[in-house]
Amino acid sequence: MTYSKRVTELQRIYSLTPEDVFFCMLVASGATRQEAYAAIYRPTTNGTGTIASKANALQKNKPGISQLIEAIQYQRSGADTPTKTNSPKEDAAKIAESNKVDKKTLDTFRSKDGILEGLIKVLPSVTGKDKAAVLIQIADLQRMKQEENKEEAEQVVYYHPVSCFRCALYAEHKKKQKEEARKDADI
Repeated sequence: MTYSKRVTELQRIYSLTPEDVFFCMLVASGATRQEAYAAIYRPTTNGTGTIASKANALQKNKPGISQLIEAIQYQRSGADTPTKTNSPKEDAAKIAESNKVDKKTLDTFRSKDGILEGLIKVLPSVTGKDKAAVLIQIADLQRMKQEENKEEAEQVVYYHPVSCFRCALYAEHKKKQKEEARKDADI
């Protein structure tokens, strides 16, 4: 079965199964944990006590579930969506203001050390192919940093003036002048 981009993205970010993501969405929408568990996992027992214990065990075993529920509730509370006014100009201004990055953060990620620190902080939260990609980026940045630290001996270049008679440009110019003088004399 194929799932939407949002579900697969949430699945990857929080290291959950698609069913877990749907469970979180139902709980964040206002369903009780027991109702969401019964709807998504379809347990074979009918008792609410056993369903409640299974729902609690599921949440304890997978910490990403409670994190995702909180994230979805936060988004639905309107804190993440600045478009609460009636004017499109005000909405655009609020969106632009929320997208601004402070100068310290910007300066941090402009340097190789800052980027390395950011990648190292992200490393524990990623898994699989993403973790491999982050490790490759860290290795590349460390290699670039080593290459930057190597001081290359500067090569000193001396320019010797060439007399006009030995210069190729001068000789070509003189040749054109002679050809033009012959053409003028022939006319």
